[in-house]
Parts: sequence; C-alpha cells; structure tokens
Amino acid sequence: MSPISKTSSDAHQHQTCSGAPAQKKELHGSGEGMEHSGAPALTEAQETKLWRRIDLRLIPIISLMSLLCSMDSANIGNAKLDGLITQLNLTGNKFNIALMMYFIPYSLLEFPPNLAIQVIRPSRWLPGIVITWGLVMMLMGFVRTYTQLVGVRVCLGAAEAGFYPGVAY
Repeated sequence: MSPISKTSSDAHQHQTCSGAPAQKKELHGSGEGMEHSGAPALTEAQETKLWRRIDLRLIPIISLMSLLCSMDSANIGNAKLDGLITQLNLTGNKFNIALMMYFIPYSLLEFPPNLAIQVIRPSRWLPGIVITWGLVMMLMGFVRTYTQLVGVRVCLGAAEAGFYPGVAY
C-alpha cells in the first residue's frame, strides 16, 4: 500500500508499541492534511438555512403528491356511492375483488423502483409516476365492464408503487 492511499483510520490502526500515533499522510501535498472533501465547509447557521430552503421546496410538493396519491387509491369508494355497482353490474364479491386488485401489484412492485431510481433522478422519477397514475385515473372514466375495472385497478397499483420509495430516496 502506498503512503498516499492511507486514510486517517489506517494511520490510527498502525500505532507503534510505545502508544504514539503514526503521522498522518498528506494528500496531494496540501497543508490541510486528510480533511480533503469535495463539499464546501458550511457553518451551522448556513447549514440550517440550507435545510430550511430544501424543506420549503420539497415538503409542499411532496405533500400535494401524497394527497393526490391517497385520493386516487381511495376514489373507488366515491365511484361506488355514485352508482358504480349498478352501472357495471357488480354482484357478490366483485367490488371487493376490484378493490383488492390495487394492492397486489402495489405490494409486489415496490422493490423494482428502488433499483430504477438509482438510475433515474428523483426529480424525473416522481413527476413521471404522477403523470402515469394520472393517465391511469383518466382511463378509469372509460371503464364499462368488470374486467376493465380490474385491469385499470392493477395498472393504478403498478403506477403508484414507486411513489413512496421515490420519496424516501
């Protein structure tokens, strides 16, 4: 191992028998020693101001997106009250099955977006998901049969599956 590639933790591990720590190696001949970083040093006040700016930009839009997500997934209850069961002739457990079909792809497809979001930036991923589930919800207005309802609910669950992993990322 070359002396330049040693880190500060390597320097602390290789202490002499007398207990004296080994000397730190300088990177690139700088006088700052091992504290070389790509990010500029911020004071605590500057860091607080930066986090506040980030929060003021992200929290409102993510809150709005979360509201739209919950409205989309729960909107079938409003459709039931407005006559969905009689228009599509949903008898027996058909409505409950259509309701449940949203959660199967939603649960199964939460993992793949975690991989995809590492390639696609969150600033592109999240709006793409919102547009996709908006289009799927528009298609919900054209449903005329039970199988179409189940298909659109599956597509809605697949479209919304990447939202919360994207927000967490």
